[in-house]
Amino acid sequence: MRRGAGARCRGAAGLLLAALLAAGCAAPGPAPDGTAAGEPVRPTDDPDLAGSARVFEQARQRGIDFRAVGQEPGWLLEIAEGGSTLFTHGYGSSEVRVPTPRPAADGAGRTTYTAASGEHHLQVAIAREECADTMSGEVFEARVEVVLDGARYSGCGRWLGD
Repeated sequence: MRRGAGARCRGAAGLLLAALLAAGCAAPGPAPDGTAAGEPVRPTDDPDLAGSARVFEQARQRGIDFRAVGQEPGWLLEIAEGGSTLFTHGYGSSEVRVPTPRPAADGAGRTTYTAASGEHHLQVAIAREECADTMSGEVFEARVEVVLDGARYSGCGRWLGD
């Protein structure tokens, strides 16, 4: 009798595993926000909806004027005009904070910030052109390149003005 019960359990476990595997092969449905699978995620003005929008709204409320993110390795940049610029990199393991320098605009939609503080040299170039985050697919209004002590980081960002 024990053998029969064990076989039934193994059989039921096998059926459950097969059902889970089959469900994982199904075509993805729409995301909770209504977008189709693989479609870029557009930011929302409602900070209660999307996590990314909430983070950017919180940054704006803290006085941040521009915020950017990038991947591989993960990094973020926050610029507060008249305050400081924070560059966090290495998935949050390292950060550099410098006084925000006066920006230089080239007239073609590109703004550059260059600052040095202690042993670090930071240059930020912001181009007003659409940019999609490589991990999330979220679309931003600006393409960003950060150079910290010779190391280059590329990503996307947006202005957080009122």
